[in-house]
Amino acid sequence: AQYQVAIMYEYGHSIKKDDKKAIFWYLKACDQGHPSALEHMIEVYETGIIVNRNPKQAFNFAEQLSKSTSPFAWLKLADYYLRGFGTKKNRRKALTCFKNAAEYQSVYANEMLAKVYKEGLFGFPNYKKARYYANQAEALGSNIKKVMYF
Repeated sequence: AQYQVAIMYEYGHSIKKDDKKAIFWYLKACDQGHPSALEHMIEVYETGIIVNRNPKQAFNFAEQLSKSTSPFAWLKLADYYLRGFGTKKNRRKALTCFKNAAEYQSVYANEMLAKVYKEGLFGFPNYKKARYYANQAEALGSNIKKVMYF
């Protein structure tokens, strides 16, 4: 219910639009572990809509969401570690995050891992692992094997 109230305040549905009240209710929903509220707050703090842009807060909400089964959270964390957004750059942690997202059936994560291993982006190429992740991505509907010439 808190998430729905937050949406109502953010967009002015049936009540007067009020960004401060929207954030209040989104945060209440986040405290309850509401996945959509957490995703929304990641985007809010990443982009600076409604509140001031705050990379550390975006990173913290992504970490909180990663405790669920959300590939979105793992992909955000991978991106943040690669860019040093809200945290220090760490390619090893980014790779782990991509692997976690892949475990939750993320096509994009499997594609990224295939590319990372094929091109040796974090070290030496590993074609066996590249093919494995390309096959996983293909099983999920990707055409990566045609694009990357496996």
